[in-house]
Amino acid sequence: MAHTHNLEMANTLKAMAIDAPSEDYAKQASQGTRWPKLLALIVTTGIAGAYTYRDTLPDQIAAPFDSIHELLPSTVAQQPPAQETSTSIPTSVTTNTAAPAQTTIVPAIAAAEITGSGYVIAPQFATLYAPRPDEIISVYVSAGDTVEAGAPMVAFLGREERFAFDRAEIALAGAVLQVEAQEIALEQSQQNLAQTERLEARGIVTRKQLEDEQIALRVDENALAQARQTLAQTELDLRIAAYAIEQLVVNAPFSGTVTDLRATVGIITQEGGALEGIENSLMTFVNTADLVIDADFAERNIAIFENEVTVEAVLDAYPDQPFEIQLDRVAAMASAQKGTITARFRPIDAPEDMRPNMAVRIRVTEKTERN
Repeated sequence: MAHTHNLEMANTLKAMAIDAPSEDYAKQASQGTRWPKLLALIVTTGIAGAYTYRDTLPDQIAAPFDSIHELLPSTVAQQPPAQETSTSIPTSVTTNTAAPAQTTIVPAIAAAEITGSGYVIAPQFATLYAPRPDEIISVYVSAGDTVEAGAPMVAFLGREERFAFDRAEIALAGAVLQVEAQEIALEQSQQNLAQTERLEARGIVTRKQLEDEQIALRVDENALAQARQTLAQTELDLRIAAYAIEQLVVNAPFSGTVTDLRATVGIITQEGGALEGIENSLMTFVNTADLVIDADFAERNIAIFENEVTVEAVLDAYPDQPFEIQLDRVAAMASAQKGTITARFRPIDAPEDMRPNMAVRIRVTEKTERN
């Protein structure tokens, strides 16, 4: 009897029990509900965080959060605002009001500014070459020397020119002697003619002898004139020879500084001179006392130079020594390749060590009145 009662109770409990879910079913249920719950958590957190900073948002953005806030659970809606921190709000976020206040526009002084870059230029710049292939016999300067205009720099041998000069000197000396000899002969002829005239007047000599003395005098006068002409020609030849010797010396074309010396005593200059390039030059010569600055500016900004401007320059070599410069001129043509225009400036109180080819930055400031 007891066994039958226990069996009936067991069947009743089995019928009332709920089967435990299988392992595969649990895995599928977990995968099916994981992402929706995660997404809901992210959205809820974002809305709560945005509401925390509601006071810093524009009205157009803050209004929707008020309506969303009402739909959130009470635990989220009643979350206290975060304490103020030092986090800065981007300046690009602006608050628009429904009725902006009217402002009065007052004229103000605004500074328009452009920048350019360029280099220090020496307008007086020369590359010196040998007049012809020849041997260098003297170099009178060194790199870095400053010389005056016309000072000798390099001398060449010039054998033919020196031989021609010597011949001209000898010819000149002979011409001088010939003139002196003809002057003596003419003086003697004049004395003979005077004596013959006295004798002819006394009847001691014939008229024919007197005429012969007169002819001899004219011959000596002509010979003296020819000797003097020869002397003048030899003097000219000597000047020509001297000029050729002068051309064997390369002189400074202007006052300046030797920047790159290549001439050396004993070497023979090459054929071709300037046609062969700077490697065959004697030296480069620059007037460092007269320097300017050429800088390029975007052509769209070049109109600023039509107004009164203040121009300041800074050398890359001396960034802590800005100095004032003055506009000299603006180039008549723009660069089609770069879209720039070159302007030339004169330095004012530039650093003492400013040198050609130094890089420089230019800042041009214009003060204009705008509304």
